Amino acid sequence: MTKSSTIQILLMKKQLKNIRILKNKRNYITKRRKEELKPKFEKFLSWLEEIEPRNKGKYSMSKAIQYVLNNKEGLMEFTNDAIIPHDNTSCKRSVRPFVVIRNWCKFSVSVHGAQASAIIYSLVISCIENKQNPYMYLTHLFENLPKLDLTNKEELRKYLPYSRELPSYIRTLSKSEIKAILNEAKSQVWCSKDGFIIYSSAIYL
Repeated sequence: MTKSSTIQILLMKKQLKNIRILKNKRNYITKRRKEELKPKFEKFLSWLEEIEPRNKGKYSMSKAIQYVLNNKEGLMEFTNDAIIPHDNTSCKRSVRPFVVIRNWCKFSVSVHGAQASAIIYSLVISCIENKQNPYMYLTHLFENLPKLDLTNKEELRKYLPYSRELPSYIRTLSKSEIKAILNEAKSQVWCSKDGFIIYSSAIYL
Protein backbone atom coordinates (compact mmCIF):
# COMPACT_ATOMS: atom_id res chain seq x y z
CA MET A 1 0.00 0.00 0.00
CA THR A 2 1.39 3.40 -0.98
CA LYS A 3 1.79 6.31 1.43
CA SER A 4 -0.88 8.39 -0.33
CA SER A 5 -3.48 5.58 -0.28
CA THR A 6 -2.80 4.93 3.42
CA ILE A 7 -3.32 8.60 4.23
CA GLN A 8 -6.53 8.58 2.16
CA ILE A 9 -7.83 5.66 4.25
CA LEU A 10 -6.97 7.51 7.46
CA LEU A 11 -8.73 10.58 6.08
CA MET A 12 -11.89 8.56 5.38
CA LYS A 13 -11.80 7.03 8.89
CA LYS A 14 -11.52 10.49 10.41
CA GLN A 15 -14.45 11.75 8.34
CA LEU A 16 -16.64 8.78 9.35
CA LYS A 17 -15.80 9.40 13.01
CA ASN A 18 -16.74 13.08 12.65
CA ILE A 19 -20.02 12.12 10.93
CA ARG A 20 -20.96 9.86 13.86
CA ILE A 21 -20.14 12.61 16.37
CA LEU A 22 -22.17 15.18 14.43
CA LYS A 23 -25.10 12.78 14.06
CA ASN A 24 -25.22 12.15 17.83
CA LYS A 25 -24.98 15.90 18.51
CA ARG A 26 -27.73 16.61 15.97
CA ASN A 27 -30.06 14.03 17.53
CA TYR A 28 -29.44 15.44 21.02
CA ILE A 29 -30.13 19.06 20.01
CA THR A 30 -33.21 18.03 18.01
CA LYS A 31 -34.61 16.22 21.05
CA ARG A 32 -34.00 19.28 23.28
CA ARG A 33 -35.66 21.59 20.77
CA LYS A 34 -38.75 19.39 20.51
CA GLU A 35 -39.06 19.00 24.27
CA GLU A 36 -38.24 22.56 25.36
CA LEU A 37 -38.59 25.05 22.50
CA LYS A 38 -41.52 23.66 20.53
CA PRO A 39 -44.09 23.92 23.40
CA LYS A 40 -42.97 27.50 24.11
CA PHE A 41 -43.24 28.47 20.45
CA GLU A 42 -46.71 26.90 20.19
CA LYS A 43 -47.76 28.84 23.29
CA PHE A 44 -46.43 32.05 21.71
CA LEU A 45 -48.43 31.41 18.51
CA SER A 46 -51.59 30.76 20.53
CA TRP A 47 -51.04 34.07 22.30
CA LEU A 48 -50.67 35.89 18.96
CA GLU A 49 -53.93 34.36 17.69
CA GLU A 50 -55.60 35.52 20.90
CA ILE A 51 -54.44 39.16 20.67
CA GLU A 52 -54.76 39.49 16.88
CA PRO A 53 -58.41 40.76 16.92
CA ARG A 54 -57.48 43.48 19.42
CA ASN A 55 -54.70 44.85 17.18
CA LYS A 56 -56.45 45.07 13.81
CA GLY A 57 -56.57 48.85 13.93
CA LYS A 58 -52.85 49.13 14.68
CA TYR A 59 -51.21 48.74 11.29
CA SER A 60 -47.60 47.93 12.31
CA MET A 61 -48.52 45.49 15.10
CA SER A 62 -51.24 43.82 13.01
CA LYS A 63 -48.83 43.42 10.09
CA ALA A 64 -46.18 41.83 12.34
CA ILE A 65 -48.70 39.41 13.90
CA GLN A 66 -50.04 38.42 10.48
CA TYR A 67 -46.54 37.81 9.18
CA VAL A 68 -45.76 35.38 12.02
CA LEU A 69 -49.10 33.56 11.78
CA ASN A 70 -48.92 33.25 7.98
CA ASN A 71 -45.42 31.77 8.20
CA LYS A 72 -45.77 29.77 11.42
CA GLU A 73 -45.03 26.40 9.80
CA GLY A 74 -41.77 27.64 8.33
CA LEU A 75 -40.81 29.53 11.49
CA MET A 76 -41.38 26.42 13.61
CA GLU A 77 -39.41 24.10 11.34
CA PHE A 78 -36.18 24.66 13.30
CA THR A 79 -37.77 22.88 16.30
CA ASN A 80 -37.97 19.63 14.27
CA ASP A 81 -34.34 19.35 13.21
CA ALA A 82 -31.12 20.69 14.75
CA ILE A 83 -29.54 21.17 11.34
CA ILE A 84 -31.95 24.07 10.65
CA PRO A 85 -30.70 27.35 12.22
CA HIS A 86 -33.10 29.40 14.33
CA ASP A 87 -32.17 32.63 12.53
CA ASN A 88 -30.80 33.79 9.16
CA THR A 89 -27.58 35.36 10.45
CA SER A 90 -25.42 32.91 8.48
CA CYS A 91 -27.33 33.78 5.27
CA LYS A 92 -26.75 37.50 5.81
CA ARG A 93 -23.07 36.86 6.48
CA SER A 94 -22.81 34.75 3.32
CA VAL A 95 -24.42 37.42 1.13
CA ARG A 96 -21.94 40.12 2.24
CA PRO A 97 -19.00 39.03 -0.02
CA PHE A 98 -21.31 39.08 -3.03
CA VAL A 99 -22.45 42.63 -2.21
CA VAL A 100 -18.83 43.79 -1.78
CA ILE A 101 -17.76 42.30 -5.15
CA ARG A 102 -20.87 43.71 -6.83
CA ASN A 103 -19.87 47.19 -5.64
CA TRP A 104 -16.30 46.67 -6.87
CA CYS A 105 -17.61 45.66 -10.30
CA LYS A 106 -20.03 48.62 -10.40
CA PHE A 107 -22.98 46.26 -10.90
CA SER A 108 -23.60 44.07 -13.96
CA VAL A 109 -23.80 45.44 -17.50
CA SER A 110 -26.93 43.42 -18.37
CA VAL A 111 -29.72 41.45 -16.71
CA HIS A 112 -28.23 38.20 -18.04
CA GLY A 113 -24.87 39.14 -16.54
CA ALA A 114 -26.49 39.79 -13.16
CA GLN A 115 -28.29 36.44 -13.30
CA ALA A 116 -25.08 34.59 -14.26
CA SER A 117 -23.06 36.19 -11.45
CA ALA A 118 -25.86 35.46 -8.95
CA ILE A 119 -25.83 31.77 -9.94
CA ILE A 120 -22.04 31.51 -9.63
CA TYR A 121 -21.91 33.31 -6.29
CA SER A 122 -24.81 31.21 -4.98
CA LEU A 123 -22.88 28.04 -5.82
CA VAL A 124 -19.64 29.32 -4.29
CA ILE A 125 -21.26 30.53 -1.06
CA SER A 126 -23.31 27.33 -0.80
CA CYS A 127 -20.04 25.37 -1.10
CA ILE A 128 -18.48 27.36 1.73
CA GLU A 129 -21.55 26.93 3.95
CA ASN A 130 -21.53 23.17 3.29
CA LYS A 131 -17.78 22.88 4.00
CA GLN A 132 -16.95 22.14 0.35
CA ASN A 133 -13.93 23.51 -1.47
CA PRO A 134 -15.37 25.81 -4.21
CA TYR A 135 -12.47 25.25 -6.63
CA MET A 136 -12.60 21.46 -6.31
CA TYR A 137 -16.41 21.50 -6.46
CA LEU A 138 -16.57 23.58 -9.66
CA THR A 139 -13.86 21.41 -11.23
CA HIS A 140 -15.96 18.35 -10.38
CA LEU A 141 -19.00 19.99 -11.99
CA PHE A 142 -17.21 20.96 -15.21
CA GLU A 143 -15.80 17.45 -15.56
CA ASN A 144 -19.11 15.63 -14.99
CA LEU A 145 -22.01 17.84 -16.09
CA PRO A 146 -21.28 17.43 -19.85
CA LYS A 147 -21.84 13.67 -19.37
CA LEU A 148 -25.23 14.08 -17.67
CA ASP A 149 -28.81 14.43 -18.84
CA LEU A 150 -29.52 18.01 -17.73
CA THR A 151 -33.28 17.36 -17.80
CA ASN A 152 -32.96 14.71 -15.07
CA LYS A 153 -33.48 16.73 -11.87
CA GLU A 154 -32.87 13.77 -9.56
CA GLU A 155 -29.48 13.14 -11.13
CA LEU A 156 -28.54 16.83 -10.99
CA ARG A 157 -29.52 16.96 -7.31
CA LYS A 158 -26.56 14.66 -6.59
CA TYR A 159 -24.24 17.46 -7.71
CA LEU A 160 -25.61 20.24 -5.50
CA PRO A 161 -23.23 21.54 -2.79
CA TYR A 162 -25.15 19.86 0.04
CA SER A 163 -25.28 16.43 -1.63
CA ARG A 164 -23.82 13.55 0.36
CA GLU A 165 -22.89 11.81 -2.88
CA LEU A 166 -20.13 14.28 -3.71
CA PRO A 167 -16.61 12.79 -3.50
CA SER A 168 -14.83 13.26 -0.17
CA TYR A 169 -11.83 15.09 -1.69
CA ILE A 170 -14.07 18.11 -2.35
CA ARG A 171 -14.65 18.72 1.36
CA THR A 172 -12.54 21.43 2.99
CA LEU A 173 -10.85 20.26 6.15
CA SER A 174 -10.16 22.44 9.15
CA LYS A 175 -6.58 22.89 10.38
CA SER A 176 -7.32 20.77 13.46
CA GLU A 177 -8.63 17.92 11.27
CA ILE A 178 -5.53 17.98 9.07
CA LYS A 179 -3.26 18.05 12.11
CA ALA A 180 -5.05 15.05 13.65
CA ILE A 181 -4.88 13.09 10.39
CA LEU A 182 -1.18 13.80 9.90
CA ASN A 183 -0.37 12.92 13.52
CA GLU A 184 -2.16 9.61 13.07
CA ALA A 185 -0.42 9.03 9.76
CA LYS A 186 3.02 9.62 11.29
CA SER A 187 2.63 6.55 13.49
CA GLN A 188 1.80 4.32 10.50
CA VAL A 189 3.50 5.83 7.47
CA TRP A 190 7.02 7.12 7.09
CA CYS A 191 7.07 10.35 5.14
CA SER A 192 9.36 13.33 4.99
CA LYS A 193 8.31 16.68 6.45
CA ASP A 194 8.12 18.12 2.94
CA GLY A 195 5.80 15.30 1.89
CA PHE A 196 3.37 16.15 4.65
CA ILE A 197 3.44 19.81 3.71
CA ILE A 198 2.69 18.96 0.08
CA TYR A 199 -0.19 16.72 1.10
CA SER A 200 -1.72 19.24 3.50
CA SER A 201 -1.46 21.91 0.80
CA ALA A 202 -3.19 19.61 -1.70
CA ILE A 203 -6.20 19.37 0.62
CA TYR A 204 -6.65 23.13 0.47
CA LEU A 205 -6.43 23.43 -3.32
